[in-house]
Amino acid sequence: SQTVPKPEQGVSKEWKSEEYESSGTDQVFDNFSRRVAHEGRQCLRYELSGVPLPYHSDPIYKRLFPGGSVRGSTKHRYDSSWIPPCPICGGPRAFECQLMPHLISTLRSAASKQTAQSERERKLELERVLRKGVPDQAKAGSEKTGMEWGTCMVFACVNDCRFAEAGSKEEVTDCWREEYVVVQWEG
Repeated sequence: SQTVPKPEQGVSKEWKSEEYESSGTDQVFDNFSRRVAHEGRQCLRYELSGVPLPYHSDPIYKRLFPGGSVRGSTKHRYDSSWIPPCPICGGPRAFECQLMPHLISTLRSAASKQTAQSERERKLELERVLRKGVPDQAKAGSEKTGMEWGTCMVFACVNDCRFAEAGSKEEVTDCWREEYVVVQWEG
């Protein structure tokens, strides 16, 4: 008869609470993949003053979600205080939206004027992109596909300021503002 080891055997005490790390998987990426799978064709995720959906564990993730886990949970607290303030009014910036990976395949297929993909083909391509694969049409060329980001998060001024320039009190009705964008690259 063979003895089946208990789950605790072979896992050091400091790794027990983070068993996913000892398995070599990125729990943040797995969470991203699960959430995106609900609506795989989504190109833009909008949640004004919400919380961005991080693509994977990287330095950006560690800055946006610093510190350890919250008591017995794998969730980290969200902190955007390091995002620079608005250069016009000095107000804080908040998460507004993020570009999702499906946008890459949408832009790529529009640029190459391909025929419309079936739903199944789009899901397979999205799965390849999410699993860090290079889409088939890009394999023939170079390794670089031109767009290799996982997600791009946009942070906008919470005051929605419409001042003509920094320090001015003159409001304008039509103006453009440069937002602060944080990119989580693939890989």
